[in-house]
Amino acid sequence: MPQLKVSIITACYNHQEYLEECVKSIAAQTYPNIEHIIINDGSTDGSGQVADRLADVYGKSGKSVRVIHQANAGVSHARNNGIAQSNGDLLNVLDADDFFRPDAVEKMVGQMKAYQVDCVTPQVQTFGAYSRLVKRVGSTLEVEKEDNTYATASMFSRKVWESVGGFDTNLKEFQMEDWVFWIDMLKAGFRATALPEPVFYYRTATLSAFTKAFRQWPQVISYIVNRHPELYAVDIVKRAKFIDEHREAFQYIHEQISGMLGNVSPMLFMRRHLKPRQMQYALLYGAITGYWTLGVSATLRLFEMELLESVMQDFDLEIKSVTADVRIQPSLPDRMMWKLYRSLKNLKMP
Repeated sequence: MPQLKVSIITACYNHQEYLEECVKSIAAQTYPNIEHIIINDGSTDGSGQVADRLADVYGKSGKSVRVIHQANAGVSHARNNGIAQSNGDLLNVLDADDFFRPDAVEKMVGQMKAYQVDCVTPQVQTFGAYSRLVKRVGSTLEVEKEDNTYATASMFSRKVWESVGGFDTNLKEFQMEDWVFWIDMLKAGFRATALPEPVFYYRTATLSAFTKAFRQWPQVISYIVNRHPELYAVDIVKRAKFIDEHREAFQYIHEQISGMLGNVSPMLFMRRHLKPRQMQYALLYGAITGYWTLGVSATLRLFEMELLESVMQDFDLEIKSVTADVRIQPSLPDRMMWKLYRSLKNLKMP
């Protein structure tokens, strides 16, 4: 019986310094039937030239490496473009700054065959700014709709991608396209499992870059809920719409708090400056600013009327109801961030 072909798609945007490590890890795979497609997503550094050189070098050694150059369109579009031009039975997306253990593809293919599933997610070993083992369980839809339990580089069948219509290209600014893809996959009835071994190495960014990636957490979860409202309770859908309707105000708050914190961990900031009894308000602060991944419903349920009135009373907002109209002044001054800080320190817990 012929081996299933695996297509690995690498979307690359300005990662010239990391790309060779990624390509080398795929060339070193113990599984023989692999094609590697690199999508240069309009990079402005030397990524395109590096990709072409690597394709030539590994091509001469018998490896299937192909480069596609496109105008910058975002990671979802790049992945979809690469998959559309691939011919593998099974698919992986491996970002240009990450890499696989040499037996990663062989292990994931074996797991999919053994359990007769459409997707397998590996455990994740992070490296870079910090190093730790991240557990991925490949959960059911009921769990996945609350939090992402799949690795970015999970392996899935081509029929999954075709059935869900590919990666959502509306999420370019949010960087959570893989989570939406897994929800779509499970909602369509596909089954998944987890590989118990950490064969995927994920590069962690600096704290400032990490903070930037999670700055829009409320908008991300509101997008997911509004995309699949039938999966969530009515009160969760209402809160998601509340966030979505006032996207600009939340974005302003995120930007100001990010600037205020600099390279200080938000949780460390709270522990240093807030009394333990005020952590209830700190958690609300976290939900507003997008620094704590508490799960979709848990986060949105922090948007209770009484807490909003207490914490945001110094803002130029008139809050009537969490599901009703909110009058937002045209301009929110920079000083409101320090007002929030002082309010959190001085609040009298009931």
